[in-house]
Amino acid sequence: MAVGHKHLDALFWARDASIRTFPWCDISSSFIAGSHFALPAACLCICIHLEHLASFSQTSMLVAKERRIMVVCTICFALPIVYTVVRS
Repeated sequence: MAVGHKHLDALFWARDASIRTFPWCDISSSFIAGSHFALPAACLCICIHLEHLASFSQTSMLVAKERRIMVVCTICFALPIVYTVVRS
């Protein structure tokens, strides 16, 4: 999905370089910035999950799973959105 906007760029500027859709440049640059933050964050979440699987930590399964889901959602979704909004 992070590369999908480049296909749309090719459609918008297929014949010439004149700017016909002004908001698309802002949307595209925000999407690129968000994806540059979100992809490493997703890799971090995967590494954290693998570390928990390998460490044999003895915690309550339900509480740990709920907490892990909240941390993953915050890192992978909320932080890239906040980064994109603050950057704009």
